[in-house]
Amino acid sequence: MIEQDFKKKFYYLEDIEGFTIIIDLIDERFSLIKLQDSYITRSEQFVQSDVCPFIEEQFANKIEYIYRGTYKDYDLWLEACKKFSVILARLENKNNIIFHKVFQTKFYIKDSKIQEFKDQELARIELQNEHLAYYYSIFEEICQPKHIIQVPKEKVIADANHKWGLAPMHFTDEYYQQCYSQLISKINYTGTETLDLDLNLTYTKSYDLFFGKNHGELTDSPRWAIFPVENYHKYAIRGQIASNQYPIHNRALVQFKFLDKNKHDLKAPYQGISESATVGPYQYISINSNCFSTYVINFIVPPKASYVELGFRTWYASEPINILSKVVLYVVS
Repeated sequence: MIEQDFKKKFYYLEDIEGFTIIIDLIDERFSLIKLQDSYITRSEQFVQSDVCPFIEEQFANKIEYIYRGTYKDYDLWLEACKKFSVILARLENKNNIIFHKVFQTKFYIKDSKIQEFKDQELARIELQNEHLAYYYSIFEEICQPKHIIQVPKEKVIADANHKWGLAPMHFTDEYYQQCYSQLISKINYTGTETLDLDLNLTYTKSYDLFFGKNHGELTDSPRWAIFPVENYHKYAIRGQIASNQYPIHNRALVQFKFLDKNKHDLKAPYQGISESATVGPYQYISINSNCFSTYVINFIVPPKASYVELGFRTWYASEPINILSKVVLYVVS
């Protein structure tokens, strides 16, 4: 993050296609450092790094600090939005662009009770939200994002048990689930398996098929993911897949195993899922591009099932098939 802040290059974004890019401005709360003609964000990561003391000691007399909410800060923001709008226009031709609009919250939950931040912290939240309101208004006016995610104000609550600690921008699980549902509804799905985007989509869980890697190559040995589910509910799994051999619909598939609460197999057949003597219950994954494109597979959980195991594999593929590591499960209602 610090390296990209120094380089200020967006070329790596302009090389990608078929992705969803989320723009989030919540980190626009840190002051800036101007050194010669360059501006650096004085973020927590920057301050904790070895770079910060070196710069602030070696160039003490040449540094200018720019604080949020000042006229200079607002002027710089205006010019930056104008420059970024040009980049954004190019990205939108090949990707889904989502603007995540959120303010810091005055409230947090602790021990199942809603509490309010106090005194100095509360004043800081209110001031930073005033700055954010200005940034958002200018960004939306100049960059004109087509898709905006914003969770209702009453759902924007911090979590005292958040994995990164209590802070007015570290929210409850419900907040992130609401964001994810809105995100899914705005993505333009491809492939023969589609979702009715007017449905209510609730994020459940995600799983990484290739631990520590962004993506990997499928083989004829299944990569298994397991998710808890509720019987009779309708679910969908979503991810992204690519191959030079496209469009094809029958060279990659997902094997299904439903398990009871004790994780014992429930015998097929399963409603709406094909069955093969070789691989058992399965559904094909359609591949529509040599760049990563979205696949969606729907299924209904049979009676007595508490878990589903999903095995991702190839099926007599003549070309390599790559798949994003992250597989996401959500309820469709």
